[in-house]
Amino acid sequence: MSKKIGTLFQHAPEVGSYKGSTDLVLGRARVGVEIEVDRVDGGWVMLRDIVATSKDERAGLWKVVEDGSVHNHGAEMVFTRPLFGQDVVDALDYFLALQKEYLFNHSLETGIHVHLDVRNMDYESFRKLCILYGLVEPLLFNWIGEDREYNIFCEPWYRSQGDLVYITDILFGSDYKKVSAAGKVQRYSALNLTALRKFGSIEFRQMPTVFDKAKILKWLNIILSLKKAALSIKENDYGILTRLSADGPDKFFQDIFPLKNIAPELLQGNYFKPIEIGCLIVQDIILAHKGKTTVKNALWEILTKRSDTVSHGATKGRIKIKLSDGSKTIIAERITTKKSSVLSLIDQDGDNLSAADFKSMISDLSVNPHQITKLKGDEQVRVLLRAADIEIDLQAVNIEIAELEEERLTAHRSMSVLKPSETVPEEVEKVSLSELLAEIEKGEAVNSTNSDSREKLADLEIAHTNTVRQITQAEEQLKALKTQEKTLAERIEKGKAVCK
Repeated sequence: MSKKIGTLFQHAPEVGSYKGSTDLVLGRARVGVEIEVDRVDGGWVMLRDIVATSKDERAGLWKVVEDGSVHNHGAEMVFTRPLFGQDVVDALDYFLALQKEYLFNHSLETGIHVHLDVRNMDYESFRKLCILYGLVEPLLFNWIGEDREYNIFCEPWYRSQGDLVYITDILFGSDYKKVSAAGKVQRYSALNLTALRKFGSIEFRQMPTVFDKAKILKWLNIILSLKKAALSIKENDYGILTRLSADGPDKFFQDIFPLKNIAPELLQGNYFKPIEIGCLIVQDIILAHKGKTTVKNALWEILTKRSDTVSHGATKGRIKIKLSDGSKTIIAERITTKKSSVLSLIDQDGDNLSAADFKSMISDLSVNPHQITKLKGDEQVRVLLRAADIEIDLQAVNIEIAELEEERLTAHRSMSVLKPSETVPEEVEKVSLSELLAEIEKGEAVNSTNSDSREKLADLEIAHTNTVRQITQAEEQLKALKTQEKTLAERIEKGKAVCK
């Protein structure tokens, strides 16, 4: 039989069953999984070679690459291509078997990143997917725990308001804005939308690395449930928020996550606050698209626009807010028509204030978070410190923070080394205590007999030594007698000769 093309040109065959799986909510939805690990004996190159030369066909579903973000002999295992169904389950089984054999580990620095293929989704369904994610994001971080929301490599949407303008453009902008904004949003967002440009996927970065198949599958099903709901839900934009309000959290999230135990686990404890945060984020995104604004946005425009009149398109509305520090009061009012949006400020005496007068009266702390987050980190801090009249050497503080962070990571690594292995011990047969005690008594009796025997053997060895010594002495005496006998025989022979 002739060689296959792949064999002739040294290309590895593509492995996989290409079958669906009942373990996953969407059995044929493609995902790409990346799992970071550390404390790899021999480093990532060794693990790469182990996987590349494995005779296990499932190894062909993985490749191993270097991961510079994981410092303690780290590596990253990545699907060789987007997988679905049974191939996902088989790949996880191989990964967990590999971990059990080679005992690499995880830490605060490692995570599981899941790319969800959205290439086959229309944009309306994709927008629903992102809105559903925005609603549930705070609940997801509560469920994941381990203070994951503070990890710099998976920043939640609700902590990165500077990205909301780009997220809005991706969801509601023109085709040009969609593509452009996907290149501007930060890649370390908890839901990374920059992957749209490179892979046609969105990347979920929330989950820390675990070696628990059930939990990994549950996480995949949470992600797949969001996609499934986005493809089937009828409501759009505000309609989704309205449905959440009408149905209540229990029914709404049970419909989104129908798989057993997912919704109840997400809705543990005081879940109203996380849901409120999610709703506010989604509202900000939708409002920004519709050209509407919050009070904070209105005040920001007062501070930044040269004129007190700002064009705002075909919108209507009225916002009125009273600002007071207990001694002075200012009324800020915004009236929006189809053609313009008029902003006015009135002091406590009823006199009008110009935008310039108002700006001179307030501190830097009054700026809108959407704008302050566009500043670099140190500049944000300086703005806040100036407003509070506090002088601090930021460079010295940053150095101290870096040192403390290194100490924390070092302590965590040391703790992880001492942490008991997660490998489940092999089960052994049950032992009867009474039988074991009987065996011990029997063994002790045998030991006692053996001790007596050893003493007798020692006595016999001494007797044997004495006997050997006596035999040696007797042999020497016999030898002497034989010598005497020979001498006498010679003398007798000589005497006989003389007598003759």
